[in-house]
Amino acid sequence: MSMRILVCAVAALVLPGLVPVVSAGVKSEVIHFTHGGVEVEGLIAWDDQAAGPRPGVIIIHGGWGYSDNVRAQAERLASSGYVGYAVDMYGMGPVTTHLEDDRGARQLLEDNPLLRAMRFNLAVERLKQHPRVDPERISAIGYCWGGEVILEMARAGFRFDALITFAGILSTANPAPAGYVSPRILVLHGDSDPYAPPEQVEAFRSEMTAAAADFEIVVYPDVEHAFSQPYAREANMDGIAYDEEADNDSWNRMLALLDEVYE
Repeated sequence: MSMRILVCAVAALVLPGLVPVVSAGVKSEVIHFTHGGVEVEGLIAWDDQAAGPRPGVIIIHGGWGYSDNVRAQAERLASSGYVGYAVDMYGMGPVTTHLEDDRGARQLLEDNPLLRAMRFNLAVERLKQHPRVDPERISAIGYCWGGEVILEMARAGFRFDALITFAGILSTANPAPAGYVSPRILVLHGDSDPYAPPEQVEAFRSEMTAAAADFEIVVYPDVEHAFSQPYAREANMDGIAYDEEADNDSWNRMLALLDEVYE
């Protein structure tokens, strides 16, 4: 078991070299699978110049849905040598920024955790089938609600290599049993996030420690929920705000963990 908690002054810790530019060799395609009569779309991206199968990284969107920004992360991951796969868990198709009304799609998955787990499993299997992916090397990242999704899967014993949450929901009704949590976990969190207040962060820390998980929590002072989502600037919601420095720093930390896991 390994546990680290870092409180970061982000202006001092932004690492050099993060430029959100997609390299010339990056290719992408839209892929689908069907679950319960719902066609689930995903955007998969890879570097056509990279040799051999590459680790796959599944990307789960937040409560605002399968947005432009979340899809763009698949191509950013491809630029760094991974195969990124952004999945529309709602089965509603792309949204430009965020959903005002998800027509009950999120609630359906919240009320039916087995359905949510099956949809996630089908997405992972779809990723593994891609010819550019090494099916033995799979990690996951999740934004906000997507962080909850991948943490719940880890609590149930799903085998990832690494798991990274950006402003993820940390609370759970099903704490992880000891020995079940296999991935390296990186939680990237704003200390002013009302959706994961300090008591929930502490409960998560205690849960992961008891589960003998290898985890790290990075806390950004004075940073709110959805800090890595640029369109949070226009959300007009209390406790939600984009933070460019935390966004950049958190992306670099994610890449550093993936590079370490797959060195």
